[in-house]
Amino acid sequence: YEYKEYDFTAGIRTRLIPISLITNNSSSSSLSDALQSMSGIYMRSYGNGMLNGITIRGFGPERASILWNGIAINNSGLGLSDMNLIPGGFFNSIKLIEGSSSTQYGNGAQGGSLLLEYKPNFKNKFDISLQQEFGSFFTWNSAVQSNYGNDKVQGRTAFIRNSSNNNY
Repeated sequence: YEYKEYDFTAGIRTRLIPISLITNNSSSSSLSDALQSMSGIYMRSYGNGMLNGITIRGFGPERASILWNGIAINNSGLGLSDMNLIPGGFFNSIKLIEGSSSTQYGNGAQGGSLLLEYKPNFKNKFDISLQQEFGSFFTWNSAVQSNYGNDKVQGRTAFIRNSSNNNY
């Protein structure tokens, strides 16, 4: 069964974010590290490993909707998503829909919606990747990802660890 996506956002700016922008930052980097270079997006950061919200078209993080494979991942208590908690390289399709017409993807998305998707590759039988980053202030990021399966069933397992002492 193939899910057919209907686009009711005629006339609204929809941008497909290149995966090379994400993979060049590595899968252990957060999604916010890769998105901060995009125009029209401002990442409101309170420090390494601290709350990091996305601001689209001047609307705060509580006015942006983040969806992972069609499921809203905004915190129901705060109304926003911490972009530091979302790994960068675990998606193969990222779309940014700007403007209030993105409210078709959820309420409160006047600024825009960020659609994160992972579509399995059924030709891929097995692969594993390991990435590590080390930075200043004892920042360590590690990620292990494994994809496995056959022509009909695919599985995916990932382990991510991010830590930072933040002792300036």
